Amino acid sequence: MRLRVTISVAATILVAAGIFEAVRQARAQSTNTLPQGFVVVDANGKLLGPVIGVQYGGSGNLTTVAMPFKGEWLPVDVQRDSFLTSVSSLLFLTSDCTGQPYQYASFGPWVEATAFGAVPTLFVASGPHQAITAESYLDSSGCNKSAESWPDAVPIAPAVDLSVYTPPFSVLPK
Repeated sequence: MRLRVTISVAATILVAAGIFEAVRQARAQSTNTLPQGFVVVDANGKLLGPVIGVQYGGSGNLTTVAMPFKGEWLPVDVQRDSFLTSVSSLLFLTSDCTGQPYQYASFGPWVEATAFGAVPTLFVASGPHQAITAESYLDSSGCNKSAESWPDAVPIAPAVDLSVYTPPFSVLPK
């Protein structure tokens, strides 16, 4: 009986040590890395970045690409022929859509990033989350007046001019 308990304890320790080592190796390999299996390129072969996600839906597939920007990875949603604009409008504290733009804050772990405009620009967070009262907003129809409170907004700044990429976009193995 004592031999059986000793063997059982030894086997448990070996299994636990093996699991611990596998987790340690996985963490060591994943530090500051992104999936390396597929990349997205434009019509001219210009690299956008590695694929970090794919969503399948009734209106088509959506590929999320990690684009490098000042040492950070920004998620950008790409369809075959365009960038998916992440927000429908930019918020402003002025009544004429001028000054500092804001967007509703993201709940995700990423730096806030959004593509916006007919010639899309990638915007990133440029300040702390805050409550604002937007006096106007800019959307695809133009500037609109509106006095609406937003409890969690973030100031944003242009980061990447996405017009330098030419559709159609393709996913390729790395």
